[in-house]
Amino acid sequence: MPERFHHVDLPLVDFAATLDFYTRILGWKLRGVSGMSDEGWVETKGPLPDGVRPRVLTIEFDDKSYLAFVVGKKPDYSGDEPHIAVRMRHSKERRDLVQRLKDSHIEYEDNVGENLAFYDPNGLRIEIY
Repeated sequence: MPERFHHVDLPLVDFAATLDFYTRILGWKLRGVSGMSDEGWVETKGPLPDGVRPRVLTIEFDDKSYLAFVVGKKPDYSGDEPHIAVRMRHSKERRDLVQRLKDSHIEYEDNVGENLAFYDPNGLRIEIY
């Protein structure tokens, strides 16, 4: 069984409304915001500086798992976004999962040292850390 979520990547249409909803209305913890400037990627725990285009809003849970809302993403399960990522408790659970994937003839990516990735029957990408 999974230990906990690592993160969930979700589409984001309205940056300001999403930030307000998750932080003010729900009272969840803001992990950070990220965006692009003319000089490159900018990450902060507070408001983005002027001229930075918002790209990612991250909400963190007590166990350090998080939701990452990504601007401009549309639900499209043909690629790897959005996806679900979970952390396994033990390496044996990961090995057992790999064996079940093989036994079921399910293709997977083994990104050694990072994650194991595969798709559910609906095309949703799942990453195991």
